[in-house]
Amino acid sequence: MARLLSPGNVAVLRPGPRYPERLLDAIREVDAVGNLVFDAQIAALCRDCSVSTLLTEDRDFDRFENLDIERLAV
Repeated sequence: MARLLSPGNVAVLRPGPRYPERLLDAIREVDAVGNLVFDAQIAALCRDCSVSTLLTEDRDFDRFENLDIERLAV
């Protein structure tokens, strides 16, 4: 885990001007309501920042197209 969080492997993502549009697209894509809206925010931010792979154990992200999911090997 320390290697994963080492300098050069972690970046703070900031939404750009197209983020609101991408968020609406992500919400519509999975018919997000409730907690899934927060996941749509993350998916939209990844898309906005050209992040193609997300490291997560949350299986709800499998619903979003064009977002590869990588699971932490235990």
